[in-house]
Amino acid sequence: MAAGAKYMTIRAEANSVYGKRGPGGIVCVKTGQALIIGVYDENVQPGQCTATVEKLGDYLRDQGY
Repeated sequence: MAAGAKYMTIRAEANSVYGKRGPGGIVCVKTGQALIIGVYDENVQPGQCTATVEKLGDYLRDQGY
């Protein structure tokens, strides 16, 4: 649940969780000190949101966060 909305988990890995809700979804990535949450709707491709959130997570991990 994020922002009061429930999402169905479609994939969970060691540092990330992916969820779906209708035509949109959510991507959550954890780093050492942060939790990054990307929410997308039908106007955004799921892969685009996933790539952006994962790249930000990789960058923060590389910086020690």
